[in-house]
Amino acid sequence: MKSWPQRTGVLLVVILLASTLAYLPGLWGPFVFDDKPNLLGNSFVHLNSLDWPSLRNAAFSNQSGLFHRPIASLSFALNYYAANGFASFPFKLTNLVIHMLNGLLVFFLVRLICTRLFESSSEGRAPDFAGILPLVVTAFWLLHPLQLTSVLYVVQRMNSLSALFTLGGLLLFMHGRQRVEHGLSGGLGIMLAGVVGGTALGVLCKENAALLPVYALVLELACFGSSALDKARRVRIRLFFAVVLGLPALATVSYTIANPDFILGPYQSRTFSLEERLITQPRVLFYYIGLSLFPSRHALSLYHDDFVISTGLLEPATTLIAIAAWIFILILSVLYRRRCPVLLLGVGWFLAGHMMESSVFALEMVHEHRNYLPILGILLTSTYVLLFLFNRIRIDARITGTVVVLIAFTLGFVTNSRAYSWSSTGVLLESLIKHSPEAPRSHGYYAEEIINNKGDVRKAYYHLQQYSRLKPDAIVGLVEMMRIAKGIGMVDGPKEELTVETGAQPNVFEIPLVNHPSQLELITRKANAEIERRLMEYPLSANTAKTFVDLQNCLYQGKPVCVDMAPDLIRWMELALENRNVGRVFRAVLLMTTAKTYSWLGDLDRAVELAESSVRTLPRDVNLSLDLVRLHLALENYARGLEIIEGMKDRGELVGYRKEEINALEAQLNSGTRKSAAGSLSRNVQ
Repeated sequence: MKSWPQRTGVLLVVILLASTLAYLPGLWGPFVFDDKPNLLGNSFVHLNSLDWPSLRNAAFSNQSGLFHRPIASLSFALNYYAANGFASFPFKLTNLVIHMLNGLLVFFLVRLICTRLFESSSEGRAPDFAGILPLVVTAFWLLHPLQLTSVLYVVQRMNSLSALFTLGGLLLFMHGRQRVEHGLSGGLGIMLAGVVGGTALGVLCKENAALLPVYALVLELACFGSSALDKARRVRIRLFFAVVLGLPALATVSYTIANPDFILGPYQSRTFSLEERLITQPRVLFYYIGLSLFPSRHALSLYHDDFVISTGLLEPATTLIAIAAWIFILILSVLYRRRCPVLLLGVGWFLAGHMMESSVFALEMVHEHRNYLPILGILLTSTYVLLFLFNRIRIDARITGTVVVLIAFTLGFVTNSRAYSWSSTGVLLESLIKHSPEAPRSHGYYAEEIINNKGDVRKAYYHLQQYSRLKPDAIVGLVEMMRIAKGIGMVDGPKEELTVETGAQPNVFEIPLVNHPSQLELITRKANAEIERRLMEYPLSANTAKTFVDLQNCLYQGKPVCVDMAPDLIRWMELALENRNVGRVFRAVLLMTTAKTYSWLGDLDRAVELAESSVRTLPRDVNLSLDLVRLHLALENYARGLEIIEGMKDRGELVGYRKEEINALEAQLNSGTRKSAAGSLSRNVQ
């Protein structure tokens, strides 16, 4: 007969194999959505050699976050190098391996947690289900369909890698804390190495690893809060948390007070305020709990941008209910922290994991991948309660095991069903439309896929209408509707009969696409008017800024439709610049995009004026500065171009980032200066 450790090992292997099978259909699926700009469109990820400059540029090529997430970016580049290109399978397989490693770390961490919880149990002994609890929680965590986007959405490796270092750091913290508990040497050092090292490595993948000290505090309160320590050790523990949690928190608060735009600035590009975000998130957190406990295929989706934003405590009424419920749950957790520490652990862990992405930062309201680590608190508490109740009412162990297996099978089945949807772009988009018909981006991406694959234009047009109707601040859908209408009008071919009443004036979301000059003109006019209205009334978003950049690139490529829309583009961008609700970053990008458009139109004075203003608005942005240098190079303003590069060097912006490209530009400017000087000398001699 196998010993319990041997059986545990076998069961862990079974769980890992089952999880692999659940994700298997999606491993050959395509790159989708944000994978394209972050991976396929990032030339530095296209790693062809392992020399230091190439590795350095790949690591720091992503502009997301404070530290540019170099570990995650480098892992993408190494995937590209090993696969000799962008084959999706190696990238997604790597994500799955990271998920499995995280599952193992979850098992060992939960086992340590359970040991502590049961040691301090009021019953004085571990319950009968103590040995199986870590395995069950691990199985549920690995197989849960809410985890899918952190595995099959390649760019979300940033999230799962961050979790890897967070879990590793917490394991070290628990080991060190137990050594302190038992009076052994080196405990505080191990705790410090785990928390500081795990946080440092984790934030180089994604910033939410900065929450590792908060997770550690939750473990301290739930697992060690009632333990008896002498005064000296209690002081050391408090000092430890003052250093790893108190000092960073104080520094963050001080920086935010001194630089309020750090929090408030990004809200200039959002359609919701800081207050609206704060009162919406309690509802969002309960929504996440619902997805965690009842993950129906219908409710799960890549996008949840149809989530209703709270505009007041009673709008909707569930806002106040959600806030009151969280206050009640927190009070209950604290009051029963000794009798039922698993409740404090579950609630504290879940809320700790959402302290960044469900707080004051101007992020989108809802995303499933934000629950990758926080869901562990919900699963641990709910599984503990389930097994505790079964044990208390004396349900046979075989029945308990059957229920557990059925739950795990159901989770794996739903995950497998979702993974199948990720096996192809078409199936995924059909699934998004089916399960989230009121989510605007589902329609937007579906239309984009149809257009890119030269599919049914009328179908794409319909989904662009739905996207524009559901997202009242965005202009990209309306712009694409105009491009389709203008493109059809430019093609010689049979014209359709106009069956709609000429006297009717439907809104732009109701006008059908009919190949008739008056109908196409109506679409263009209505869409143009709606674009102008939105640019004046709504904040400029990243989506709108990208729309302008794409149109400007299309213009430079000389595509007839975009050339025909050049006057419209200039008017739109000038309207956007007049909008006061434009964040500093987006204003800088918009200024440079407008400058490039004026340059294409031949108005070089206006182009230089706007480009200089762009760099003044965001002086530390390397890309904007280089765009300005190129413009001065084209205009033979060599001295000004060299002055900009010298300024970048003085500010230390060239270290480890695109140095070769900047050196090449500097060489061209110096060469132009010499030629200009030689020409001037020649004219003087003559």
